[in-house]
Amino acid sequence: MNFAREAMSTEGVVDADCTGGTCPAAEDGGDHDARFVFAFAEAQNEEVGGLYAEGDVIHAYVSCSCGQAYSDKRVAGQRS
Repeated sequence: MNFAREAMSTEGVVDADCTGGTCPAAEDGGDHDARFVFAFAEAQNEEVGGLYAEGDVIHAYVSCSCGQAYSDKRVAGQRS
């Protein structure tokens, strides 16, 4: 859970297939490869509202080779 908490503090973009992403620190010109990706889907929940009312939500957390951790959250199927 510590990894997820750390990653949630920095928003990034995780690929639709959850195999990598775009590190928010990538502007430094260094290496930015996903070392570890943890992702799961949460079922649609209209009672919660917001994003969760729109459909199943994908939560994804990435550990980059540069040391940055970041996360992304989106409705399943809304990114190709």
